[in-house]
Amino acid sequence: PGTEDLYAVIDAGPGELEDHPRQDQAAREAVRELATRLETLRQEGLIERAVWGFTPDQVSARAMRLLPMPEFEARLGQVGESGMILESPTPHVLIDQIVAQVRTQTSAQAQNDPLAVSRARRPITDDQGPADGDETQRMMREAAGMLTAVMSAMAYTLEKPPEERPTFGEMVQRALEPTQYLVSDNGRLYFVRITPSIEEGSINALQRSIAAVRRAVQEVDIAFSDLEMGLTGIEVIEADETEQATWDSMVASVAAVVLIAILLIAAFHSWRTPLLAIAALLVGIAWSFGFLTLTIGHLQILSVVFTVILMGLGIAYGIHLAARFEIVRHRYRDTLNGFELALRDSFDTVGPGIVTGAVTTAAAFLTTLFTDFTGMAEMGLIASGGIMLCLLSMFSVFPALLRIVKPRHRDFVPMQDRQFHMFEERWVTPFVTHPRRTIAGAAAVTLVALACAAQMRFDYDLMKLYPDDMPSVEWQRRIARDGGESVWTGTVIAKNLTEARALTELLRKQPMVEEVRGIGLLFPRDEAEKLALLAPVRERVAPMAERVLAESEALPPGDPRTLTAKLTVLNLAVGFFAASVPDSLRPAVAELSAAMQRVITVLNALSPEEREARAASLMREYRQWRAEIARDVREAVDGQPLAPGDLPGALLAPYVADRGPLEGQFALEIVPRIPAEAGYNGPLDRGFLPGFVEMLTSIDPQATGVTAQIYYSGALIERSYMLAGLYALVAVFLLMALDFQSFRDAAFCLVPVAIGFAITFAVMWLIGMSINFANIMVLPLMFGIGVDSGVHVLHRYRQDPDGHPPGLTLGTGKGITITSFTAIIGFGTLMFAGHRGISSLGFVMTLGIALTMLACWIVVPAWLAWRGSRWQIED
Repeated sequence: PGTEDLYAVIDAGPGELEDHPRQDQAAREAVRELATRLETLRQEGLIERAVWGFTPDQVSARAMRLLPMPEFEARLGQVGESGMILESPTPHVLIDQIVAQVRTQTSAQAQNDPLAVSRARRPITDDQGPADGDETQRMMREAAGMLTAVMSAMAYTLEKPPEERPTFGEMVQRALEPTQYLVSDNGRLYFVRITPSIEEGSINALQRSIAAVRRAVQEVDIAFSDLEMGLTGIEVIEADETEQATWDSMVASVAAVVLIAILLIAAFHSWRTPLLAIAALLVGIAWSFGFLTLTIGHLQILSVVFTVILMGLGIAYGIHLAARFEIVRHRYRDTLNGFELALRDSFDTVGPGIVTGAVTTAAAFLTTLFTDFTGMAEMGLIASGGIMLCLLSMFSVFPALLRIVKPRHRDFVPMQDRQFHMFEERWVTPFVTHPRRTIAGAAAVTLVALACAAQMRFDYDLMKLYPDDMPSVEWQRRIARDGGESVWTGTVIAKNLTEARALTELLRKQPMVEEVRGIGLLFPRDEAEKLALLAPVRERVAPMAERVLAESEALPPGDPRTLTAKLTVLNLAVGFFAASVPDSLRPAVAELSAAMQRVITVLNALSPEEREARAASLMREYRQWRAEIARDVREAVDGQPLAPGDLPGALLAPYVADRGPLEGQFALEIVPRIPAEAGYNGPLDRGFLPGFVEMLTSIDPQATGVTAQIYYSGALIERSYMLAGLYALVAVFLLMALDFQSFRDAAFCLVPVAIGFAITFAVMWLIGMSINFANIMVLPLMFGIGVDSGVHVLHRYRQDPDGHPPGLTLGTGKGITITSFTAIIGFGTLMFAGHRGISSLGFVMTLGIALTMLACWIVVPAWLAWRGSRWQIED
């Protein structure tokens, strides 16, 4: 449990700020206010629970061993001083002992003698150094606070009947140990851990829960304007990432439609043909959504961009058809029969290339089904099905629209009358004229690019992919930066506590481990040292505790008038003592005096009968409180190993399996240690993460956790996409070989893709861009998309081997130029996405397609011209 939990974070500000105490108090109030709102959400079924703190009665006395050593020593001192209460069977005796110690302290102050009523056993003066005066004053303040709590509880017990108030012990405990909050080690960040409700059957099962919690956090944030607070957690980040990716995809799709329309209107000197092609494309995309719904039923972070992919690719089939049709339309009569013949001519000329390009691209995407990465397989299935449906629409809906809207000659501007062309043959003539130089230069550039591309490495750091301004990501970073807490941890599972302790000790010896949390909280690193400190205290106070627990309940309540007299004497003694303490302690002493005076006032205000009854109740509850202290003391010093029951259940719930095959087993959370001298960029750095996970799996082969999941999923994605790229290459090659009936021609079509691929990765390396979880999609995409242009060039060359420039005649050059530009527009719009992973994918694909187009312009015609008569292309 807990793997889907959300975290509300409240920032109290740096501890060095002058107003930090005020901010700290405000943060606690904000936590309580948020807890109230979350309780309402729990009642409404929107969340299961919210954990923000715990009361002292939820923690056993043994748990003081989990405190840092200075705090443990202070708490151990309190346990040692409990002897004064254990040896005071009645409040009267307790007051006598307090009076005696106050007088001892006052005498010590007067003589500057090293005796004190506090644990420090030293006098307090304002001019003592931090190691003496500050610590002593703190302990004296705690002692005064304890006595104040006792006196306030006595007053309330005497003032109210039992049914109208908590017990005496509860009041003392609440005053001394208020609610403990979930706070970072440095005390700056407060946390509320929220378990969301899962909406079964919903595509986003946590959407309603996250939205409701976020509203609650925002409302509290507005109410506490001096604080900063936000919501984070893996599920929140993933939800925000999906929302950002969906928005980016929608904006990119709209932008792509507009830009493609502008490009086509300029290219075709017409607004109707482009709009008809786009209309047919949108029909194909609509069919694709139906296919998506029937086959998979949902989108995820990878497949959400499929509409942009189809925008760039699907329109290409209509462009090739339209480019040929407008060239030949005026060659046939201005009749419906002439329209049919021109359309038949267009399909005969460019149809095979279109079909081959579409099938090879779809096959390249389908190869992802043979990988183990489900997200990639889903994206490949959606994209391949969408491509074929867009092809179907372009071969059916688009010609039908042309037949209805543009059937006559006058609907097309003759090519010779146009002033603007997307492709001019003269642009590539210099390269065709000097083919050997062109090919040699291209080969040299490609070889250098391959050497650079070989340096590329996969980057596991997910944080580099998210938008900089995404609040949940920013709060995740602040947890590490401002709270000193690591969010990138590993997890090891232990079958029982004995195994958990052994694993904890083994893990702490590893140089790559900073700390072991989770159930490892029960095994503090310095436990042996603390147990050694416990031993002498146990010898002194354990017998006292046993005597208290063995006492008879039949003890007289004591005379209330005697209690009043003793309190009056104590108040006078405290007054004398207050005159000799530093100014910093006087407010605490004043509070103690006021609490004692309140007890006296309450006693004097009661009637004799009420005074006797309330005194008896006070005596009974005092004895119960004293027995509780005895049990706590006995528990605190018993030295038994800590168990899950010693801590609040809600605190350890995420680390104890409560269902399934692991029920009853425990999770150890391992915080990595990053060597400062190594220069690693955090735990997800490629130089650190594999070694850290390898260390974990050497101890537990089933090690898991966020770091292991990122490493293994990254390795899976890297391997899957490399395999998908290889499968795509093989599938494309075999399909082209089948189409061309020649392995040589099939290999030739891959040349421009190989050139574009190599130079693209070289540019990425030169500008410092890594391969990541998003842009690694380029591997199958480049083979599937880039080969399309080479297919059209070779088909054109087969039909017109004498044309010049080779393979780019009769509209083919214009067709591949426009289709390349539409693909560039489709992916180029992704470059402006807020999601940096999607943006990097857009950049890489845009660059790769542009370079592949240039290779088709420059290298392919030069190669065909050079081989010329010596390379007989089969008809």
